[in-house]
Parts: sequence; structure tokens; C-alpha cells
Amino acid sequence: MTPAAIFFDLDDTLLDDTGAKRAYLPQLFAAWRERLHCDEATFDDAWRTALDLHFERYLRGELSFVEQRRERMRDVFRARLSDDECDALTREFLRVYEANWRLFDDVIPALDALAHLPLGVITNGLDSQQRQKLELLGVATRFRAIVTSDASKLSKPDPRIFHHAAAAIGVRPEECVHVGDDWRKDIEGATAAGFRAIWLERGQWRTSAGSVTRIASLRELGGLIT
Repeated sequence: MTPAAIFFDLDDTLLDDTGAKRAYLPQLFAAWRERLHCDEATFDDAWRTALDLHFERYLRGELSFVEQRRERMRDVFRARLSDDECDALTREFLRVYEANWRLFDDVIPALDALAHLPLGVITNGLDSQQRQKLELLGVATRFRAIVTSDASKLSKPDPRIFHHAAAAIGVRPEECVHVGDDWRKDIEGATAAGFRAIWLERGQWRTSAGSVTRIASLRELGGLIT
């Protein structure tokens, strides 16, 4: 059955966020080296740990989006930084991060192949930033609905954010497909919401997907969506 709508995760599904990290972390370390008092490997580990920890706290409603950014900087620098100091460091980070935003090379061919269907994005993150990513990458107008955790006050894997997205396009959850790279947030969340989930696992497959359709590239979607 042809779906009524197809939704995509954003980071590491459309935008190469992992690749952006590989590029911006050495740049940040070079800029902040004298203040960090650690080697590059330690900085990389501290950054990734703090990012995951405090972003999850934001998604649980324990911190605002700005607060999670500040706590990340305090962890990384191991210092009692003021809010203004954290915000200044965040602005430095954002300049480097945004300069490294790139689409995966399979995104445009996939969107072209599926252009006859309503498309949407379901993403955890700050509404303004997630929309900015899509706009700067030139694909924002491809999507009929862009649903963020910030604007909806819901976050993946909560099935309600998927229901909210389906309603935004005017279709039923069971008529929708969701494509994402995160098993818990995208696959379990979408499945619980009644969507058909497609797991995008780039590179070597390491785990079983069970009955869930698994793809290594978005180029495979055209052949799966009938």
C-alpha cells in the first residue's frame, strides 16, 4: 500500500551531524586549547558525553534548551562559568557547527524520487535551529510539515509527536512511514505510534532489525515505497 505521507528524522538521517562533529571538534579544540587544559581525545569524550547527557535532560523537561547548552559548557570546561561566559562559548560553537552542515549525498535523490508524496520531518531539537538547518541546506520547501520537540512540547520516542505530525498533514498514523537512524527514538517511537518504521543504518549492520525494514541508504526508499 502506498503511504499517505513519509516523515524523516533530521540529524544523521538528512543532515550528516556525525560528520559535522568530526569536523568541528578539532576546530573547537584548537580555538579553546589553552582554556581546556586537556588533550584532544579527552575534550572529544567530554563534549560527546556532555552533549548526550544534557540534551536528554532537556528532552525530559529538566532543563530549557539554553540551560542544557550552558551545562554542557560547564562540564566541558570543568569550571563554574557564568551564564554570559557559557553563552559566548556557545556562539563560538554555533559558528563552527553551522559552517559544517551538510546533507548526505543520498538525500536529494531520495526526495526527488518521493516528491509525488507529502513529506515531513519529525525531529528533537530547537525549532528555530532545526528549521534553519533545512533552510540553509536548501530543502525546507520539500516538506509539508516540520515538527520539532521544541514547538510541539513532545519528543521522540513519545508516540504523541508522531500523531501530531500525521495530524499536521491530515493523514492517519497507520498511513504513514517514518525513516530514521535512532532505534529507540525513531523506530520504537514510530512503531508505537502506528507508523511503518524504516531504520536507516548507514555503514556496517551490527544488530538485528527483527521485522523492521532496514536500509543502508535513502536511495533504497524509492523501491520500498509503492
